Amino acid sequence: MWLESNVLENGHRVTRATYEVANEDRQFLKLKLPEGAQVLSVQSDGRKVKAVQDQTGTVAIPLPKSRTVQVEVTYDLTGSDLGLYQGVELTAPVADLRSNDIQWLVRVPVSLTILNFATDLKALEDASFGGPGGDPLPAESQMVARVFSYSVQDADQPALTVTARLARAPGQSMNLVLLALSILALLGVTRRRAQGRPMSGGVWGLLLVAVALLLAKAALFGIEPWAFIVVVVLIVVVGIASRRAAAPRTEG
Repeated sequence: MWLESNVLENGHRVTRATYEVANEDRQFLKLKLPEGAQVLSVQSDGRKVKAVQDQTGTVAIPLPKSRTVQVEVTYDLTGSDLGLYQGVELTAPVADLRSNDIQWLVRVPVSLTILNFATDLKALEDASFGGPGGDPLPAESQMVARVFSYSVQDADQPALTVTARLARAPGQSMNLVLLALSILALLGVTRRRAQGRPMSGGVWGLLLVAVALLLAKAALFGIEPWAFIVVVVLIVVVGIASRRAAAPRTEG
């Protein structure tokens, strides 16, 4: 069984499920789709076929008898537009037969940062998707892919799910904002120390804010050489100001 899902910016989640069925005398393959799923296409050995969908969301796909057939169903689930933070749940169909060697390819737009995936499937690092392919699914211009696997799913087991927790990738303006705020916080510390004020709770708090902002910048964008030089210079200035403030003053 192969699954291929594309998460789109407009909230649509398009999934193609492909089954290789060694059929003897079964008349239909029945697939219970996720609630609210809209069937886009159904194919049997690459040819479009008509399927019947009942009120429970179960699709009955006709099967040729006494041979192996590849059955494919593509469906769409509609959600809200992807915002700054989103948890997107992808749900696989449940077939009325045992499914083996399951692979699931999940794609999300590169404009979104993948925070993590919540799933019972195993994430495959640096693995290629072994699915049979087919017509391209609706997609964004640039997408990043992850592959998951699962050994066996019986017909009486609940549907497999993959939940992607995504965050909007901040733009370059956020990079400059974080750097500017951290510099302002360090300048605030420098000014207070230069005035001879002790390292009170407020000064320590301001210093911690500066460090936190720099860590956030480093995590999201890295530290550019010029930004590193600026920060080092400010730290030196803070050190010099602190020493001068601590030195005893003489009256002349």
